[in-house]
Amino acid sequence: MTPDIVITVCASAAGETCPAYLGPVLRTHWGVEDPAHASGTEEDIEAAFMTAYRLLRARIEAFLALPLVDLQQDKDKLKAELDRLGTLTT
Repeated sequence: MTPDIVITVCASAAGETCPAYLGPVLRTHWGVEDPAHASGTEEDIEAAFMTAYRLLRARIEAFLALPLVDLQQDKDKLKAELDRLGTLTT
């Protein structure tokens, strides 16, 4: 089974390389800083993980709230919505 949508979350602004998926799917990018690269105190590191978690959770919840039945009929609108969700902040 192949996916219909591929969402990358690598932090391209930080110079990370996103994995390539070569199948014929709808692609979008929701860049999130990798908390595994966080440094500082234990509290700083925990805060980085919580920030990434909250950001991804907000975007996933917004994705699940989309009218997907309607959007699946218009791939351009779906792509635009997915791209917009990638700009959401917490």
